[in-house]
Amino acid sequence: MGQERKLIEIKEKVPSAIRRYEGKGTKGPVVITVDERRCKVCNICVTYCPGKVLKLELETVVVVNISGCNACMRCELMCPDFAIYVDEVENG
Repeated sequence: MGQERKLIEIKEKVPSAIRRYEGKGTKGPVVITVDERRCKVCNICVTYCPGKVLKLELETVVVVNISGCNACMRCELMCPDFAIYVDEVENG
């Protein structure tokens, strides 16, 4: 039982490596997922995003303006490491 408690404490200290951002983009609800384990912070997704949705921050990519996302998926298509995913959420 002591080892079980220790494992839980360690898990609580390790930040999640997958970040999920949900919000309303220019065409409707959108979900942007960033897998920090795959991201090498190359800045390609930030550069190609026409809505200025993404930003490099603390050695990872973060979503700073989800309302500007038009779900064009340029970030997802240009990422050489498959570290970012864009999903449009259907209403209803």
